[in-house]
Amino acid sequence: MPQRLKKIIGALAICAFVVFWMVLTVSLSGLVPRNVIAETIFYIVMGLGWAFPLMPVLKWMEKK
Repeated sequence: MPQRLKKIIGALAICAFVVFWMVLTVSLSGLVPRNVIAETIFYIVMGLGWAFPLMPVLKWMEKK
């Protein structure tokens, strides 16, 4: 598969996943106790957590 096509497919997959992750975060935020510490931990985890599932996609995009 040409590198350019891989990057286009990967970029679309990343955008779709980020939208999914945002919806998931907003949906789950109602379950978090209204506590500054709990909310901070939740948003840090969710804010950093999206990158780990995308690592294989990023590696696949860079393979030649």
